[in-house]
Amino acid sequence: MSEHDPRITLIQMRDFAERAHAITQGRTVEQLSSDYLVRAALERTVELVGEAANRLGRPFHDAHPEIPWHRIVGMRNILAHGYENISDQVLWDTASKSIPEFIPAIDQLLDTL
Repeated sequence: MSEHDPRITLIQMRDFAERAHAITQGRTVEQLSSDYLVRAALERTVELVGEAANRLGRPFHDAHPEIPWHRIVGMRNILAHGYENISDQVLWDTASKSIPEFIPAIDQLLDTL
């Protein structure tokens, strides 16, 4: 079992997810490719979403399969360890499409804790 309070960790995860999505607003994937600071901020923020998810642990993940934990933690691992392999498009799609899809599930889960 994780030593982290699940509620606090979920709030952090949601906040990082909202920040990652916000970074994409009003920008294009081409701007991500050409602006090092925006890309670095997006990479780190998406990585933090995955780090928070990972802190919750497998028993928590198994109890809440409505959230794609494996994909979220997997993206964190790619960003942390295989960063040279992540394309701008994959990072962009993660932050602009995939992340906003699971934010409502996190909010619903928070309502039950």
